[in-house]
Amino acid sequence: MPGLKTMVLVAGLLLILAGCSNSRSTTTPLTEEDVTNFIRDNEIHPIAVERIGDFVVILYSDATIDGYHLIYKDENGKLRDQNAYGGTLPDTPVLLSGSASRNPFVTVIIQDEEIRRSASAVEVTYEDGSTIRQTIRGQGAIIPYGKEIEGALSYSRVVIYDAKNKALYSYPE
Repeated sequence: MPGLKTMVLVAGLLLILAGCSNSRSTTTPLTEEDVTNFIRDNEIHPIAVERIGDFVVILYSDATIDGYHLIYKDENGKLRDQNAYGGTLPDTPVLLSGSASRNPFVTVIIQDEEIRRSASAVEVTYEDGSTIRQTIRGQGAIIPYGKEIEGALSYSRVVIYDAKNKALYSYPE
């Protein structure tokens, strides 16, 4: 049975998924320079960066905060940022977050050193049964659903595998 910290983390992440909508009316494309400048100007040490539709997700972790920036340009060309973050939970092996609307995605931050060393792929199953598998290197990954949707679509399962396809971590267990 999951511990209290795990249940609190999951409840918090579900609130983030429900509350962090990435839906906007009109946007203009971000350039690579926009992304590079944003990372530099905000002194972000990214774990992963993923372009999803008309926005970019920057996954990060530092000593006290884990989260992601979702950046985009509004209809006037002004750079906008939605920052979803939480305090670091050192006893939690894997942190999951993301967005469930418009262009759904899941973020994965591996905190457990043993899992991190052995991790080769992460597989996300979304509520509609779609499964996305992606290579994972280093501390984390951003796994996009792959297409724009109407409404909301969350994940139902996340599994991290080693190179021999052995499950190292699964949520839910």
